[in-house]
Amino acid sequence: MAGLQTSRICGRRERETTGTHPPAVIAGYYCPLYGKAEFLLEELRLQKIFNADILDLIVTDNGFIYSCEETNEDGNKIALFYEYSEDNDVFTKIPVVEYITAKYGKHGRRIAKSLGDFITCRVINLENDVCLASYRNGLNRYFDSYGAAEDSFKIEYLGNPACSPAPGGKNLWYAVPDSNTVICYSLKYERIEVRMGSPDEKAFFHPTDIKMYDNMLYVCNKNSYKIKTIDIKTFDVQDYCIFSEPVSGYFRTDIGEYVILNSGVYSLKDE
Repeated sequence: MAGLQTSRICGRRERETTGTHPPAVIAGYYCPLYGKAEFLLEELRLQKIFNADILDLIVTDNGFIYSCEETNEDGNKIALFYEYSEDNDVFTKIPVVEYITAKYGKHGRRIAKSLGDFITCRVINLENDVCLASYRNGLNRYFDSYGAAEDSFKIEYLGNPACSPAPGGKNLWYAVPDSNTVICYSLKYERIEVRMGSPDEKAFFHPTDIKMYDNMLYVCNKNSYKIKTIDIKTFDVQDYCIFSEPVSGYFRTDIGEYVILNSGVYSLKDE
């Protein structure tokens, strides 16, 4: 038998072996095993935290802050802001200024005013307190250490926008959803240095979110319901989790590991 390979299926971890097993049912969702069902399943618990139309999420010291879209009494859609505390499992509505400060730092008001849309971008803090705001349409904007707007640029691959950057050394890794691709972009040389995947392949299937933890990229693939990992030293790609519905986000706090699925935000915990 080949060496042990692990991943997670819909809240369960899989180990390659022989024989067949029935489909798994986790958190009320039916999950057929992909291909032949040749796995021993080790329980992994999915605990639903909440459900909301999330626009943005920021990890904090004791949980996270998020923005979501809700409908007010007049029937209009508005953005509201909440903080979740892992210490006491409490949600608290917060003012927009608190959200802006958590996301952009002490010059947040100046940056937010310059951006206009200060919610739907991802923010990366670079060297010398430079801030990069990146949108899903491929637009990236620099702000200096005082919050003043500097250069802007757009990143595309095969004519499709790159989004959801994650820092890796002096480079940034981006997802290109409509090209089924993950790219590494050099800020120094202003060019794509590495490409993984292609439109004709399904190794990455509409990747929408990338995070970096311990030199490992975690890529959420919305159309395959998978989170895949990329070792940035060896470029080895492995399945990390497989769910029974689209997965659009993954993040960690000091004490927790979370995924954003169509049905809500869940914590991932081994039994």
